[in-house]
Amino acid sequence: MSYINFDKSQLVNLEFSLGKELIRANRGGSYASTTIIECNTRKYHGLLVTP
Repeated sequence: MSYINFDKSQLVNLEFSLGKELIRANRGGSYASTTIIECNTRKYHGLLVTP
């Protein structure tokens, strides 16, 4: 597994941080989707979404 590293100066820049999103899904249809600073900016973002 690889990891993506961000510098602190990048993370405090909201224009940069809000454009970076992550998604984690499983085979059962559940997922977690948010930005890297955990600010849910889209209607499908959520910490745990289940079918």
